[in-house]
Amino acid sequence: MAYKYFLYSEIQINEKNNILSKSAKEFVPGNVTVNGRRVKFTQISDSPNMPRYIDTKIVAQGEESEMTYVNPSTTIKAKK
Repeated sequence: MAYKYFLYSEIQINEKNNILSKSAKEFVPGNVTVNGRRVKFTQISDSPNMPRYIDTKIVAQGEESEMTYVNPSTTIKAKK
């Protein structure tokens, strides 16, 4: 069994969207269910120590097999 940490960072979202905007794509955070509510996350980690982004928060944690989640993804931006 693998214990996982679901992390969220606005800086990470902005960084990814800045890079992806050059190819008309956009980063979509994942969702994890916590106490019946869906919470956004930007990455899954084996350890919460030394996060890459200073604003990183742990939004959920637990055995991966017991967590209900949808991974982050990249989508094509809709034209306005």
